[in-house]
Amino acid sequence: MKNWKSIIGLAVVLLFTLSLDVQAFSWYDHKELKVTIETEDIIYEWEYENPDSFEYEEGNTIVRAEKAKESFDSVLTFIDLNKSIIDDDTIFNLEESGYDNIKNVVVKRVDRNEYKQSWIWTRDVE
Repeated sequence: MKNWKSIIGLAVVLLFTLSLDVQAFSWYDHKELKVTIETEDIIYEWEYENPDSFEYEEGNTIVRAEKAKESFDSVLTFIDLNKSIIDDDTIFNLEESGYDNIKNVVVKRVDRNEYKQSWIWTRDVE
């Protein structure tokens, strides 16, 4: 009986792990991806070119390779590329995570089939 509990427990852990992998962002589905967030004070920019070129700019500071990929992964937790627009909830969440006073966000993607997509969000001028 103990063996069955262990096997069932292991199966549950394995299924949970596999479901996390399915939800992970797939860089290889993209040929190019660029995200720009402009705040009142600074411009942030992430760029990816397949297969493994990552760059992150914050003002005049440029970071490349793994640190840039980690930053890109982080910002993509807020931006859902499966949605047709960047909505106000996305902007709220970005601002809550530290990107204060966002003026606009631009996302440009070229997938591996050369299909181009753009998302643009601009704060309404009051």
